[in-house]
Amino acid sequence: MDRLEDDLIKKGERKVELWVNNIGIKTINMEFKNNDPFFNINTKEDLEKAKELMKNND
Repeated sequence: MDRLEDDLIKKGERKVELWVNNIGIKTINMEFKNNDPFFNINTKEDLEKAKELMKNND
């Protein structure tokens, strides 16, 4: 079983930030000319913003 699977199943870890801090991470800075491809949709407002962004990309 790999580390991610072990932490998810045996330890019940669900927060990605905690998990990556435990395994060690490297931080990189990225800039995007257009929209952030990692845009996170958590709310209805985020979804509406995503829809608008998609319309503008057509």
